[in-house]
Amino acid sequence: MSTRLVISIVFFGLTVAVASSASAQLRRIDGCTFRTIVAPLTEPRPRTDQPPQTCGAIPVIEDAWTMATACQGQTGDLLESETYQFLQFGPVQTDVVFVTKVKLPNSIQRAFPWTLTEDIVVLPCIPRTSGNPTGEDFAPTSRPPMVLIDDVTFPPLESGPDGAPANEWLCAVVVPLQDFADPFGVSGSLDWFAVIDFDTAGTRYSQPPTPDLDGNGCPDAAIEVGVQGRFVPHVGMDEIGAGLVDFILNRGALGLTRVDVFEPQNASALPAQLGGMQTGESHNSRPWCFSFAIGL
Repeated sequence: MSTRLVISIVFFGLTVAVASSASAQLRRIDGCTFRTIVAPLTEPRPRTDQPPQTCGAIPVIEDAWTMATACQGQTGDLLESETYQFLQFGPVQTDVVFVTKVKLPNSIQRAFPWTLTEDIVVLPCIPRTSGNPTGEDFAPTSRPPMVLIDDVTFPPLESGPDGAPANEWLCAVVVPLQDFADPFGVSGSLDWFAVIDFDTAGTRYSQPPTPDLDGNGCPDAAIEVGVQGRFVPHVGMDEIGAGLVDFILNRGALGLTRVDVFEPQNASALPAQLGGMQTGESHNSRPWCFSFAIGL
């Protein structure tokens, strides 16, 4: 279904050599051909009043979570359930559904749909503690093992009718659990963050469309391991779960040395309530960690 590579790359602009140790691995998974699902969360409805076009005029990521395919219902597009424990024993494949909730504004450019491409980075879940005060934050020269799900491409999404309020969509991609066995092994707890380019077609912000530099048939978004700088700058990007874009664009000007990953915070009073959840996870740490185990 997809091209899966473990390669020696330059990630975040700095050279990292792949060694036999899992801690030196970045596994790129081509997400271009993965099954994606989009479902409207709020139906656009006409309004009699007309707020200024500057009200709510930008697309944003609002939330993100993981869920199991078994929770999707008969139509396969019920995406609001949450799952944080994934177990696969035997030959039946288990999938992880990564769901991202986005809000698209009403726009005078209704002739042009929003074109979304998402990059997802998965890494070990390491809550911040007194013994490990940096948690999941990492320097490019000393990063954890990672999986990059590259160029997940969703169908074009329409804005609402004239005068409609901003409309919300759930955008999901289905990834086989087995794809995380390398470099993470057969069990563990994983966290993730994501970057979405909302205008890969280049119709919203007077910019060229994003190219397909890696030749996988989908527009590039954010992180591209085979291009100069390993990042595709484009107006109209948002992220959730980490401060990756800020680090890449502003690390020189602001003197940033580490990528800030929003891992679980043990100081939170929110207890774990679902299998696989980490204690202390809240809206501040979204996306939440999930646990997994793969048997024979």
